[in-house]
Amino acid sequence: MKDFYELFEAGKKLGKGVSELIESLSDLEPSGKVFLDCSGSKMRSGVSNWLGVSIIDGVEKDSMAMPGKPAPLTKRSLMDLKGRINDDESGINLLRGLEVTLMTNWGPTKKAVLDEEGEPLLDSHGSYVTESLSEEEIESKRIEIEFTIRFNARLQGIINRPPNPVLLIHQYDLERLTDQKEIGPLQNTPPEGYADKGRVTPEGIDKKSPLSNFFLDLRTPHTAWISEIDFSCVNSTRAWKDFKELAKESMGVHYQEIYGFPPVYLKLDSRDPKNVILFKYESFDGPNDLGEGNITKKAFSEAFRRLKNSSKST
Repeated sequence: MKDFYELFEAGKKLGKGVSELIESLSDLEPSGKVFLDCSGSKMRSGVSNWLGVSIIDGVEKDSMAMPGKPAPLTKRSLMDLKGRINDDESGINLLRGLEVTLMTNWGPTKKAVLDEEGEPLLDSHGSYVTESLSEEEIESKRIEIEFTIRFNARLQGIINRPPNPVLLIHQYDLERLTDQKEIGPLQNTPPEGYADKGRVTPEGIDKKSPLSNFFLDLRTPHTAWISEIDFSCVNSTRAWKDFKELAKESMGVHYQEIYGFPPVYLKLDSRDPKNVILFKYESFDGPNDLGEGNITKKAFSEAFRRLKNSSKST
């Protein structure tokens, strides 16, 4: 039995209008959910080609890739969706501006191989020799934070327009809303990954805590990239050198995929190539194009320090 049903299909199955179905979901205890699924078009890194914008304290911040799997709408967007349906909105206009909650899954997946003296091994190019972490090690190093992304209906990295994202309802909620004799045995507890227990929301973060700094920092290419580092084996100087190599590979015309982040183009700033990297969400137009932002060596080192401290505190 599939885990999700298309929202309008579920309404027909239950003999309800979609607006009535949303109201019924809200009346459940615990409340049911509607999911926005942007997985119809994905990058190799697993994130969607559809873009959104991160929301912190109700304010739009930076562009982000939408998740490559169904993500639950916020309660406010669920009510907003009901109003839009009542106003007969459809297509992409029905979806634009809806907000979803997303759980981070950042953390290293590899570690440096050490020699007999405990020093990291280097290959012929001077880069660290690595090996994959075990599932237990990956889990222990994960930093999970829940935050909000507003779908803005923009696309990144493709020429042909993909199918629109779809609205879904989970099988668990469908079972709770229908005659269990028709659907099957009713589950008493939500399936794994459905519940929100133990998740940290932006409103619940102490703005003075290291964890808050970590959350607020994960909005730029270098902080998303740093969050994948095994801090026990890599120092700030080495990390900066490796990140500059990404910029040299990109040259402003080849996009780089960083886990959990939109495809981004990097290049060294010709005015100060040792200390500044420029970034942009589309290819640079030429040598005089300064992009959408810059990453200085100082800012990179400070982000490295904060993220390393945050990883120790969790």
